[in-house]
Amino acid sequence: MTAAARIRDTAIELFGREGFGVGLRAIAEEAGVSLGLIRHHFGSKEGLRRACDDHAMGHLQELQAEQVGAGEKTATLLDQLAAIEDYRPFVRYFLQVLRSGDGPASLLIDRLTASTLEYLEAGVAKGMFKPSIDPPARARFLVLMKLGAMVLQHALAGDADDAYDRYIDVAALPGLELYTQGLLTDDTLLDGYLRQREGSSEETAARHERDPS
Repeated sequence: MTAAARIRDTAIELFGREGFGVGLRAIAEEAGVSLGLIRHHFGSKEGLRRACDDHAMGHLQELQAEQVGAGEKTATLLDQLAAIEDYRPFVRYFLQVLRSGDGPASLLIDRLTASTLEYLEAGVAKGMFKPSIDPPARARFLVLMKLGAMVLQHALAGDADDAYDRYIDVAALPGLELYTQGLLTDDTLLDGYLRQREGSSEETAARHERDPS
C-alpha cells in the first residue's frame, strides 16, 4: 500500500470512528507518516476528505457492479456493506458525513442515489428487480430509508462497536420480507395516489394556462 493510500484509509477509519473533528496531526500519527506528507499528497484536510469520499463511493460502486454481474438479488447495497467486515469503515464514514449535516451530506445522498439508480436499472434489465413507475424516486427513497434507519440504530446503540450488527439483526428479516413479498395485498392505495397526483398535475397545468405569470 502506498503512503497516500495508507493515509486515506487511516483517515476513513478515524473520521468514521471519531467524526470530522479529527485533525491531520492525529491522522499522521495513526498512519505513521509526517504531517508534511499528508499535505504533499492531499493539500489540506478538505482535499483529504474529498479523497476519502471518492474512495468510499468507489468501493460502493464496485460492490454494486459485482452484484449485478453475478445476478445476485439483495435488499439494498447498504445492507451488504454493513454486513461485510471490510466495508464497515466505509459505512461508519458515510454515517459521519450524514451526521455532519453540511453540504457534503447532501452531496453524499445525491451520489448514493445516482449510484443506486444505476444499480437498480441494471438489475431491472437483468430481471433481478421489478420496473418502477418513477425510477429516480424509488432510488432516492431506498437510500433515504436505509440511511435513516442506520443513523437511528447507531444513535440508539450509543455509538457502540456492535451498532451495525444490531442493525442487521433488526432489519435483515423484515427488510428482505418486504422487498421480496411486499406488504399490501392490492393496488388500491397506489392507484388512488396516482389518480390524485394526475389530477393535481392537470389542475396545476390548467391554472398556469389561465395565469401564466
